[in-house]
Amino acid sequence: MYEKHKDRIYRLCCILVHDRTQTDDLYQEVLINIWKGIDQFQGKAKIETWIYRVVLNASINFNLKQKSRREIVGDLPELPETISPEKGQTEILLEKIGLLKSTDRALIGLYLEGYAYKEIAEILGMTPTHVGVKINRIKTQLKSIWNTKI
Repeated sequence: MYEKHKDRIYRLCCILVHDRTQTDDLYQEVLINIWKGIDQFQGKAKIETWIYRVVLNASINFNLKQKSRREIVGDLPELPETISPEKGQTEILLEKIGLLKSTDRALIGLYLEGYAYKEIAEILGMTPTHVGVKINRIKTQLKSIWNTKI
C-alpha cells in the first residue's frame, strides 16, 4: 500500500501544509497515522478515500500545532516578496495554491490528483455540483493571483 500511494500522499502534503519547509514532517505524521489507523479501515469507501481523509485530518492537526508554536515563539521572519527565477512553474503553482484557504487547498489538491467530483464530494462532505462550482472559482482565483507576488 505504501509503494502504491506514497507519491500521491506526498504531493497532497505539499499542498496542504502551510509552511512548505514542514512538508516532510507532515508526510511522516500522515504515514504514522495511516499505519496506526489501518485496522480501523472498514472498507465502506475506497482505500484512496480513507487515505485522503487521514491526510486531510493530519494536515489540519499539524497546521494547528504549527500555528500555536508560532504564537508561542513569535512570528517568523517574512519571506521574500518575489519568486526566485530558478523556480519552475510547478513550484510557483504550489506557492500560489498555498495562498488559498485550507478547504480550497484540499479541494484543488484532490482535483489535481485526478479524483472525480463524486469522490471529492464524498471525501469533503459536499455535493458533486458544489465541488464543480468551487473548482471553477478556485481556478479563477488562481488565474487572478498567478502574476502577483507571493
